[in-house]
Order: sequence, then structure tokens, then C-alpha cells
Amino acid sequence: MAITEQSRHQMLDALSAAIGEGPAMTLAEHLPPVGWGDVATKQDLAHLEARLDLRFEAIDHRFESIDHRFDALSKQIDAEIHKALYKSSVGTFLALGVFISALRIWG
Repeated sequence: MAITEQSRHQMLDALSAAIGEGPAMTLAEHLPPVGWGDVATKQDLAHLEARLDLRFEAIDHRFESIDHRFDALSKQIDAEIHKALYKSSVGTFLALGVFISALRIWG
């Protein structure tokens, strides 16, 4: 049976008639504003916390995986840059050597 505002009001009226308005209001204030089925228990909150912890842990593992991939990619890019700089440096020094040798021969 769904609890409506009308049924809550009727209960409060009957309770007021039985035990008095002050105690009836005090008792009514301790009831949840919705049905008991809608009230979360400490156990409900503990289960929710455990599920959220598992989700955050899974997200943390995903970020760790992405970090490792970025680290590997960064190392690969660094290696390619160093290789390209080495090749261009060697090429430059070879060209400079050829140029100096040509100057000695013709000069």
C-alpha cells in the first residue's frame, strides 16, 4: 500500500486523538517523509561505497594503463628524435668534411 499525504494526515489525526497532539507530532516527526522502503540503511550505504570503490579502482587501473602507454610512446618519440638528430649531425659533418677537403684540394 502506497503511503500518501492524505493517509499520513489521517494517521496523525487518529494518533492525536489517542495520545494527544504534542506526543503525536513528536512521533510523526521521527517518521521518514517517504515510505520505509525508500529509506537507505547503513548497510545500503556500505554496499554503495564498496561498489563505488571498485569503480574508482577500475578507473585508476585504466589511467595507469594509459600512463604506461604514454610513457612508452614518449620514449619511442625521444628515440626517433635522437636518431634523426644523429643522422642529420653525421650528414652535416660529412658534408662539412667534404667541403673542407674540396677547399684544400682546390685552394
